[in-house]
Amino acid sequence: MRYKLFFCLLISAIILVSCQVQGFPTLVVLPGATQPSAPTSTPAPVVVPGSPTLTAALPGSTGEPVDPGIIPTIEVASCVSTETDREVATVVRVVDGDTITVDIQGQEYKVRYIGIDTPESTTQVEPFGKEASEKNREIVEGQTLLLVQDVSETDRFGRLLRYVFIGDTFVNYELVRQGYANAVTYPPDIRCAETFATAENEARESGAGLWTANVAASTPASGEGNVPGVKISRIFFYGTGQTEPNEFVEIRNDGSQPVQLGEWTLRDEADHIFQFPSFIMEPGQVCRVYTNESHPEQCGFSFYNQGSAVWNNSGDCASLRDDQDQEISRFCYG
Repeated sequence: MRYKLFFCLLISAIILVSCQVQGFPTLVVLPGATQPSAPTSTPAPVVVPGSPTLTAALPGSTGEPVDPGIIPTIEVASCVSTETDREVATVVRVVDGDTITVDIQGQEYKVRYIGIDTPESTTQVEPFGKEASEKNREIVEGQTLLLVQDVSETDRFGRLLRYVFIGDTFVNYELVRQGYANAVTYPPDIRCAETFATAENEARESGAGLWTANVAASTPASGEGNVPGVKISRIFFYGTGQTEPNEFVEIRNDGSQPVQLGEWTLRDEADHIFQFPSFIMEPGQVCRVYTNESHPEQCGFSFYNQGSAVWNNSGDCASLRDDQDQEISRFCYG
């Protein structure tokens, strides 16, 4: 019996050594352990149906990617990244002042210009909406464009969000610079926010486009002259958004003496009243009273109106009164 047991053990040892020599290691699975899974391949990227090619080929080319250097080297385009995605597209139709429909490699997409907003001219017609739409058509209709992404691919309506170029023309910027659009900020797409804000300020100062359309001549007030030089110089009454936070009344001190504005008031025809804090307005100084927001660079006055606009787009009058309730300046439009 002992010989049989010894013989069996000897045969088992020979078989085990033979397997190891042939290079087949013994796999030992501990109690309760699981078998290792087979290697998995790297998953393929998911392509969302209907999405454009991120780096498109130039029309008529052999499919070579667009050179990032195609972005114009003009100074105002320096805010646009050369690293983000871009497409070449052809304008199919102009929807309004800040939206177009384009063709990208045989498929149509709506494109919303980043960083700007123009008055409506489709579902409703707002002041200067048709003019903004016509200016956009004048610039882009039938043109081949370079579209450049910032951060977001699309907005909540599925429109591509893009900076738009035609040769050396930065379309978003030009619409603001010429006074056909407001500069607006919608994070995270803010690379050119400062560039657009500067363009808007220049358009406002020069009275370009909608800034001219929304400013009327001042009407003399009964007390004008009591405080020499202090007057309402203009009103921008057509703001953007529900609360129109970028509408403002501009006040100037054209006199030779500083003026204390503390307890002065500014009111509209509906008797919404803004009272000035203690503030010395220097000779030559220009201040603005904004609606529902503050601009420290323009004296920091804000006419908070519980989330509503103050100045009616159809017409209104602004009255500037001193601390004795004497009307110093009056400005009407509409």
